[in-house]
Amino acid sequence: MSLTKAKRKGLSIRGIARELGIHRQTVRKYMDAESPSVSCRRTTSTVS
Repeated sequence: MSLTKAKRKGLSIRGIARELGIHRQTVRKYMDAESPSVSCRRTTSTVS
């Protein structure tokens, strides 16, 4: 089972960690990385 499937299934962070055999903080890290609030900054070049 993948993290996204477990999340859709409604499992808690602890439940996902147990299901996947990884630490809770690792689950939290990957869940935060998938959040839509993460955006790319727009970069501009400097003019000399």
